[in-house]
Amino acid sequence: MNSYNILQKCSADNRANYYINQLVTNGYFDYEYGPKSYLERFDKFNPLLNMPSGTIRIYNDGFLENKHNRFDLKIAKSRGLLQFGYRKGAALRVEETGYGILISDKGFGYFDSKFAFET
Repeated sequence: MNSYNILQKCSADNRANYYINQLVTNGYFDYEYGPKSYLERFDKFNPLLNMPSGTIRIYNDGFLENKHNRFDLKIAKSRGLLQFGYRKGAALRVEETGYGILISDKGFGYFDSKFAFET
């Protein structure tokens, strides 16, 4: 178990250093989430589950950008609109995920701009 703990720490440190270096060098980093290939998306397709994929750009000034949406992480956190773990799926098949992030800077109402993704 001790070797697992050492490898886990090294792996986490390497990932963190990669993103920190990107923030320092570029002022942002891109994070890819969800299934990456067409075949992976096709194999895992289930019409009752929301399985998004794409790229998020996270800036060092605290903004998160996805396609045409831009969210301020500081505002979202201060207003309680940054949640870790969320529910996804249609009403008949709702699934809890602990690795999810749900963000908005106005609210979680039906017409409010919000974004959810799995890490």
